[in-house]
Amino acid sequence: MVDGVTDTAAKEEVYQTMSNLEYASGNISAAKNYANKVLAINPNNGAAHLIIASSYAKSASSCTADGIDGASVYWAAVDRAVKAKTVDPSVTEQANKFIAVYSAYFVKGEQAFFQKLPCS
Repeated sequence: MVDGVTDTAAKEEVYQTMSNLEYASGNISAAKNYANKVLAINPNNGAAHLIIASSYAKSASSCTADGIDGASVYWAAVDRAVKAKTVDPSVTEQANKFIAVYSAYFVKGEQAFFQKLPCS
């Protein structure tokens, strides 16, 4: 796909486009992989960080081994959204929306306290 492309900005753009397309198609794993390729080129690409944040959040239903029905993925999603707006202020508005939505899924202290986690 990017074979022969030597311009890093062009590679970043191709990978970002692929990440967006895969995400829109519901191919979350592929979207995250392309976003990671973007970040390997430019770690300050906020849009790629937001794709990864969204990918984490969308995986909650398949990550239930955390003992709190997958809610722990929202912590990672919020962390990634915070990272996005920290490194790229142009995505601050979208990152803040993600943070607000994903934070609502955080478990309350008493919920987490009474769960028997898989490693305990």
